[in-house]
Amino acid sequence: MFRDRKHLAAFYSSDPEYLRDAAAENGEINYWEWGIELTRPARSLKLWLTLQTLGTDQISDMVTHGIDLAQQTESMLRNQPEWEVVTPTQLAIVKFCYAPQGLTPQQQDELFLGA
Repeated sequence: MFRDRKHLAAFYSSDPEYLRDAAAENGEINYWEWGIELTRPARSLKLWLTLQTLGTDQISDMVTHGIDLAQQTESMLRNQPEWEVVTPTQLAIVKFCYAPQGLTPQQQDELFLGA
């Protein structure tokens, strides 16, 4: 991004009075000068940029697609004798485990704990 890191620090740096005593004089790197976050995190920027780029309709379609895939996966797993769906699908989360037939619950525990 920058060949000379002094330019990066100068770009993001703010020089209020209360930070002047914290300036590094011995070459120590002050990472707070290297990003857009100084006192408040910019976490909402990711959400804002996503909403601006994709729009609410596309995000809604993507969430719905993920939920549909999870429901299809649950249906496929329920038709497989060696797989067990642990809990019903919630949103886009499918909880399942390998449950080979012919083993007692204790043998299954030993199989999983030994893996």
